[in-house]
Amino acid sequence: MVDLSWITIPEKPNRDDVKRAAAGQWARILQAAGLRAEQCRPGHKGPCPRCGGKDRFNPFKDIAESGGLWCRHCHNSESAPKAGDGFAAVQWLRGCGFPEALEFVAVELGQRPGVRQPSAVASSKQSKPDRIFNSIEAAAAGCRVAGGRQPDRVWHYHDADGNEAGAVLRWNLGDGLKTIRPLRFSGGGWVIGAMNEPRPLYRLRDLLAADAGEPIFIVEGEKAADAGASLGLLVITSAGGSNQPGKTDWKPVAGRRVVVIPDHDEPGEAYAAAVVKLVTAAGAASVGVLRLPGVWPECPAAGDLADFSEAHDGQSADSLRDVILGAQAEALAAEDAESAAANEPRFEDAWQAALHPKPLAECLIEGLLRRGEVGNIIAATKQGKSWFGLQLLM
Repeated sequence: MVDLSWITIPEKPNRDDVKRAAAGQWARILQAAGLRAEQCRPGHKGPCPRCGGKDRFNPFKDIAESGGLWCRHCHNSESAPKAGDGFAAVQWLRGCGFPEALEFVAVELGQRPGVRQPSAVASSKQSKPDRIFNSIEAAAAGCRVAGGRQPDRVWHYHDADGNEAGAVLRWNLGDGLKTIRPLRFSGGGWVIGAMNEPRPLYRLRDLLAADAGEPIFIVEGEKAADAGASLGLLVITSAGGSNQPGKTDWKPVAGRRVVVIPDHDEPGEAYAAAVVKLVTAAGAASVGVLRLPGVWPECPAAGDLADFSEAHDGQSADSLRDVILGAQAEALAAEDAESAAANEPRFEDAWQAALHPKPLAECLIEGLLRRGEVGNIIAATKQGKSWFGLQLLM
């Protein structure tokens, strides 16, 4: 029998001890929390790993020692957690509270008594096999979030045959904080981690069952998709947030009318632009963009379809659906008109030019060059081409 009497696990790690041990190792820790290696280099500037905004994310110059980083959009006077040390960075990256961040760092360091960290050599030689849970509830408990309690929301993903493909779990932590964990269905059970690529669309079964003439609305996030569905709309989204639409299979939208409803902020616009390209490449019959302020002038920053529904809670689902359907028709009509105008030969312009020719421009060189025309000056070397060109300009 293996002697396990040496294992002792305290109630929680000591913050000061973990912070001292983490100094100089924060780059590695933050990569484990979700950053790429280049995002942990002093002087790096680029898209934010959370909101996706361009050129707004910077690690601190002493990131290896302090773990500090910030985003001009995410970290402001009202944000929580504030930009600061590595613990705040882990909270922000993983969407968790301080106790969970402290536990995460302690385990990564191997400083948590009773938790042994495998050597780098051993880790490079063999990958740890996935732990398979027999239920979503068991996998949620295995995430060790919010004291082990079950998530506040669970969103299920299915493949084209209706089989479970994955799930997204959400815990509300208070003070505007949340934690998201993806699951994938593999090996007859649930594994903590993102679904295999290409990922299926959320509410794919609704899309496949709908009439081919029904417009498809695409929003950012499962909550907004559910809100749209509650209004009687056909709404889908992709997994992984605003910066991962390219990891989803968009082929089911081929031949369909598509309308993208972006969140009312810069990441929402970036997501919409990416999705428009993806669904166009997938063969969508037409693509339009419906911006909520057009039908809801009071739309707040970062407002989405779920916020629209909540703000009009006193109105019937049918009336709100009619508002969105009316707006989508205008969006598609505008897109069709713009596309037709761009591709249609401008015969009327040629006809008008023939009827009303413009007067010829002044001749700079009689019979050779008129003002406003493009020409070439060709001669052997040292024959005065530059001088001649200057004379034309003077």
